Amino acid sequence: MSARVLLGVVLAFPLCATAQTARPLSLDATVGPGYVVGGPEVLTRGSMVADGLLTIRLRNAERGGWLAGLGASFQGPPPSGDKCVPGNDGQCLHDYPQFSSVGVLAGWTNASGRLRVLGGLASVRATRDDPAAKSDYTFGVPLRGEFVLAQFSRVAFVASLRAMVLPRYRGSAYTLLASGVGFRLFR
Repeated sequence: MSARVLLGVVLAFPLCATAQTARPLSLDATVGPGYVVGGPEVLTRGSMVADGLLTIRLRNAERGGWLAGLGASFQGPPPSGDKCVPGNDGQCLHDYPQFSSVGVLAGWTNASGRLRVLGGLASVRATRDDPAAKSDYTFGVPLRGEFVLAQFSRVAFVASLRAMVLPRYRGSAYTLLASGVGFRLFR
């Protein structure tokens, strides 16, 4: 998801001040560090992550409510130099690919809306820096937990922990881990 598209969604998202239970629609955006587990030997495992989530509260209950949402994320390695770091077999190690995903999620929120837990299914695209290499597509299972750090009438500051399990990408299993801080806009 490009920054312009995300900015357009944020600017077009109407805000109004209402009680938390009357805010069925919300938009979250977070950024933070990430880490990749699994796959072949690579130069770096640390990453930068950007994430967006649009949710709607489907059903309220006494102690919380059920949510459904659409999420998009980007996780890629930080820029690296052109140096050759030899691997176990003497070959030069490469960075792992940049992973971008779009998925559907469902989950639960507590009555105050301060805590959320969601999971779902996502389409994941892996892109390598090599221009000759084509993008690969696979599926992933996203899991996320969010906590509101501070809440105002239309905006909340949130912290999140996320994992994306890729059961099969190029013959290996990957787990993409991330944490982030950002904001939530209410409608």
